[in-house]
Amino acid sequence: MSTPGERIKMARQNAGLTQKQLADLMRKSVSMISNLETGASVNPTPETLYLLADVLDCNPRWLGIGQGEMYGKEKNVSNIARKAAAESILQMLEGLPDHRRKEMIKVIEKVYDAEQRIKALLNPDTPDE
Repeated sequence: MSTPGERIKMARQNAGLTQKQLADLMRKSVSMISNLETGASVNPTPETLYLLADVLDCNPRWLGIGQGEMYGKEKNVSNIARKAAAESILQMLEGLPDHRRKEMIKVIEKVYDAEQRIKALLNPDTPDE
């Protein structure tokens, strides 16, 4: 049976994330992720396991003690990619001056509104997400 560290590394690699990307998504240090994966931190806290499971979109029970399936019935790697993209966008926005940040947020809102209108036209019977 694999160790929690090996399972964490496997889930991270399956998600296509580097240790740095995972650390950024969790708002933790790269050294913490490395310690978890190598076993230097033998027993991750339940809070850490649940945060990892949420970010990696996998089963926390499998991650912690190796029981159950790695992923639930509907594994959704796109959630991981979506979270990584959102984090990158937030970091970019934080680096902009206030006036540029406000302009970019307006652009994003316009694109989102246009996408919603297009979805409604193409799928009139589908409820909004």
